[in-house]
Amino acid sequence: MTALPITYESTYRLITTTDYEIQVNEAGDGPPVFMIHGTGPGATGWSNFEPSIRGLASNFRCIAVTMPGWGDSSPQSVETGRDQGRAMVQLMDAMGIDRAAIVGNSMGGAVGMVLATAHPQRVSHLVMMGSGIWGVNVLAPSGMSEGMRTIFQTYEDPSKENFRRLVEERS
Repeated sequence: MTALPITYESTYRLITTTDYEIQVNEAGDGPPVFMIHGTGPGATGWSNFEPSIRGLASNFRCIAVTMPGWGDSSPQSVETGRDQGRAMVQLMDAMGIDRAAIVGNSMGGAVGMVLATAHPQRVSHLVMMGSGIWGVNVLAPSGMSEGMRTIFQTYEDPSKENFRRLVEERS
């Protein structure tokens, strides 16, 4: 049997979980590796990890996750909050995966830390790129940096003005 070429279209799926529909791009066979994108405007699992998927799919089941609030995944709501760790547990359950490696870029690494801390039995390996330390001070209004405040404001109100503030260069 000839394998399908690894393209966005051939790997794209929407997975229904308890609270979300989550976009994934999945290719390969072997031990599962979830790849979680960062928080930049327009970020998706595919946009952050497409070259890695092509390189690793011959040995691993690569699953590039587009977290709720990005891409074709469900928006986040008042009911679901920003609990991306819970979203990942629901995704793993819906896909029948008990334990996997997590590779996270920026916010994705933070989601991996939350998952590894709250559900260590679900994480076999954790690889983080450009991730800060996750914790109370990251989300506390008094401890949140200007950049984090701008990210959350843009997330809550994706207006042109907020996106402009998010991507403008600071000196």
